[in-house]
Amino acid sequence: MPVRALDQMTKPNNITFMPEKSPHENSLFRVIVFATALSFGFLGAIVGSMKGFFGGDVSFVFSLRTIAGFLLGCIAGWLLWKFVLHRMAKTEKPREP
Repeated sequence: MPVRALDQMTKPNNITFMPEKSPHENSLFRVIVFATALSFGFLGAIVGSMKGFFGGDVSFVFSLRTIAGFLLGCIAGWLLWKFVLHRMAKTEKPREP
């Protein structure tokens, strides 16, 4: 990168713009949110189905706790990205005109 371009980027009064938003950005975030929620859900289901972990006799039992753990994990993963996207929207720089 030329020195002149670096000087322009580091000047305090120079407003830097983010590149234009890609049309695929929203669908990518949907995939990321869905995958995170699903993986948190599987993790919650595994934790909910564990039995006898502290007794040394580890086993997995499908029960109502498994379903509840899956649902709570999905909600936690979804809420995580909702919080992140909300914070990103608050601190977003202006886009190029």
